[in-house]
Amino acid sequence: MRHSVTILLAGMMLVLGGCAVLADRDLTTKELRCEYRVNPLGIDVLKPRLSWVMESSNRGRMQSAYRILAASGEEDLNRNLGNLWDSGKVRSDQSNQVVYEGKPLKSRMQCFWKVRVWDKNGSASAWSEPAVWTVGLLEPQDQQAKWIGYDAPAAAKEDKSDVLSIDKCSWVWFPEGEPEKSAPIGTRFFRHKVNIADIAAESAVKGKVKRASFRLLADNEATVFVNGREAGKVAGWSPGQVLDITDKLTGGINTLSIAAANEGDNPNPAGLAGKLVIEFEEAKTRAIPIDHSWKTSNSEQENWKSADFNDSSWVYAKETVYVQRSTSNVQRSTFGERWTSQRLFYRRRLICARPFRLKSR
Repeated sequence: MRHSVTILLAGMMLVLGGCAVLADRDLTTKELRCEYRVNPLGIDVLKPRLSWVMESSNRGRMQSAYRILAASGEEDLNRNLGNLWDSGKVRSDQSNQVVYEGKPLKSRMQCFWKVRVWDKNGSASAWSEPAVWTVGLLEPQDQQAKWIGYDAPAAAKEDKSDVLSIDKCSWVWFPEGEPEKSAPIGTRFFRHKVNIADIAAESAVKGKVKRASFRLLADNEATVFVNGREAGKVAGWSPGQVLDITDKLTGGINTLSIAAANEGDNPNPAGLAGKLVIEFEEAKTRAIPIDHSWKTSNSEQENWKSADFNDSSWVYAKETVYVQRSTSNVQRSTFGERWTSQRLFYRRRLICARPFRLKSR
């Protein structure tokens, strides 16, 4: 009877453990790593290196052997089936950079693995907790994704086909001296009314407005209002900025208002330039430039942005010079100095806390 029980227990250990090995509870394996990382994703190494740490409360215990199982699924691994690799019992104290010697790895594979060790007395640990690594894209044909990113708007073309071209538009300002050379610091206010219905009739267009784009240049900055609502801000006069005001226009009379500021410590050149381009659904466009027909004031008045504001006391804007465009930059050719694109050079001062001497070569 005792002989039968012994045979039965031995058979159960073979089924449960893969071999007749009794686990020593004081001997464990932890901190499983693949290529120095815990459960790494997307490795590109065909034969990754595996590592672990043996722990015991008894001093002096040394690893004398190990066994590694690697499987394609966690269920197989839990059943001690190493369908990718079963190293068998390897007599070695190596526990770092043990090279995987199993079946060839392929892109996107998941590999589950675990390890057990023996000490110098032949006592074995239990199997470690499962770990995993995944394989990245090993072959060029496996890479199906495409690079994405922000595509900056194409630079405005300065030719006859470009309706947003500001070439030959005039700089305007409040009529005070020669603003193209020197204007007082402060904000100037501009107004203009645009009747979409009249424009459509003049252009023999029956369709609605498809898009309304306002290209502006300001020295130094400007805030745009359409029918009393802010539509955007622009700063600087090179190379100009485009505001989409389509959703702020109505089918009738629209009021365009701009507050333009000349900034600085002392009087300096000031100006506002640009045009509104209205595109209709029938593929026809109409450009409305900022010119001497715009009304302007050097003081802010209540409700000056509203459609029913009485601007009869305002004066007409003064046209100064044409906007000229070089191959790479906007120029104001008579604004005191000629603005052109140029190469910039920078320098930086290094301050040392302690003196030192440079060694000559």
